[in-house]
Amino acid sequence: MIRLAISVEGQTEEAFIQKVLACHLWKRKVEPTPLLLARARSSGVGGGNVSIGRLVSEMVHLHRSFDAVTSLVDFYGFRDKGEFTVEALEDRLMQEIGKRVPNATRVFPYVQKHEFEGLLFSGCGGVRGDRLRDGPSHQYAGGGPSAIRHPRRHQRRP
Repeated sequence: MIRLAISVEGQTEEAFIQKVLACHLWKRKVEPTPLLLARARSSGVGGGNVSIGRLVSEMVHLHRSFDAVTSLVDFYGFRDKGEFTVEALEDRLMQEIGKRVPNATRVFPYVQKHEFEGLLFSGCGGVRGDRLRDGPSHQYAGGGPSAIRHPRRHQRRP
């Protein structure tokens, strides 16, 4: 069994790994362990404020205790992404990890291009070409994903 550490940004990603991805990976002899980034663990709330230095430090630390290490963090919330593309950011993470872990063949940084929570509220039909021209395939009651994070902003006023 391969022990895989997955450094995650927040509780949503953690729950996805535990409740959805784990079943798929266990069949392939991979035991995933989602771990909130250090600040999220210590504060009890997670999400956002991800930086290159913070993620590199976490992945290097996890590398010592697991057979393989990856990440599941949103590109959108990356604090110091600057002009990087997702691919360039992943390459930069790997370069920084390589400076601290010789022969880092078991470390695979992954940055999710679109905000993970947004994907949970997306319908597959909404990505077909004919639907893109006509706008969203349906409207979400109460303001969609943003309403979950900020319910007071989305209360309907009389």
